[in-house]
Amino acid sequence: MAMMDDLAQAVNERQVLQLAMRRDPPGSHRMGEPHVLYKSSKGTVLLHIYQTAGHSSSGQLPAWRQLNVGEVMSARATGSTFRPRLNEGYNPGNRKFYRQIICAAE
Repeated sequence: MAMMDDLAQAVNERQVLQLAMRRDPPGSHRMGEPHVLYKSSKGTVLLHIYQTAGHSSSGQLPAWRQLNVGEVMSARATGSTFRPRLNEGYNPGNRKFYRQIICAAE
């Protein structure tokens, strides 16, 4: 539950995060702006981030990513903040995409 609390705090305070994911290469990380913490229709808790740097299997950055919170090994606030990316397609009111919002950047 501590990870969920940390991620929710980062979303609410619009803190840029450095994330380590379970399936990424050892020692790699992702930098991103966490916009929404939510539950999918299957009940999986996901973090919707705008990834700006770091590991990307597609190599395409910046880009939106849905990260499974269960796969997040660590999350560290960088000390930087962000503005919600409304011009890049962020829409916290999209209930079709965000089934059950836990918290969202405003």
